Amino acid sequence: MQNKSSLIRSEKIALCLLLLLIALFSCKEDNKNFILKGKVINPRQSQPLSGASVDLSKQVVGGGTFNGSFNDAAIDITDATGDYRLEWPRENFAALKLDVSKFDYFPVQLDLPPADFSAGDEVTRNISLYPKATIRVNINHSIGVSEFDELKFSFTNAQFDCACCNSDMKIFTGEVDTTLECLIYGDTWIKYYQEITTNQSNSATIDSVWCPAFQITQIDLIY
Repeated sequence: MQNKSSLIRSEKIALCLLLLLIALFSCKEDNKNFILKGKVINPRQSQPLSGASVDLSKQVVGGGTFNGSFNDAAIDITDATGDYRLEWPRENFAALKLDVSKFDYFPVQLDLPPADFSAGDEVTRNISLYPKATIRVNINHSIGVSEFDELKFSFTNAQFDCACCNSDMKIFTGEVDTTLECLIYGDTWIKYYQEITTNQSNSATIDSVWCPAFQITQIDLIY
């Protein structure tokens, strides 16, 4: 009788362990999340950026339709090595947006294809944030001014991220006293073209200036 009782007890214990394993496995399967990870760097110096905000938003699908607005899915701050990791619950979504930002750097927004994500799998996205700089162009012409005097000026290779400037040719005539100020990508050489026409001469010049990140670089055009 004792052996039979021991056998029954062992079978019950084995059954309980089996049920526990099944429950744990099912729970694990049900709780698989979406995961997005990666590194944020400053490509000018090939260095990781710590303290960058990485914010993921989602457009949720429900009842066969989706809401046009985006809701927060997950947020993280990059560590000392520039790494981030986002994890959020499994659900249906129609679109994903990733916003990455850091003070004094140009922010980045990316649309992520939902098809790239599977529950439990890790998706990697590395992000480049370019440092900001400012270029200021002072233009002055007033001595012996003629209404026919003319200055043509343009940037030839600048990448702008503000509405104030572009690479179009700018033409100034007569008396001029103005300033152009633009946000640009820092730690780069910016090329520019200038052509000055007066009743005495005509000259054209192509030049360049180094624009350090986080600083104001000034060009003075006085003629």
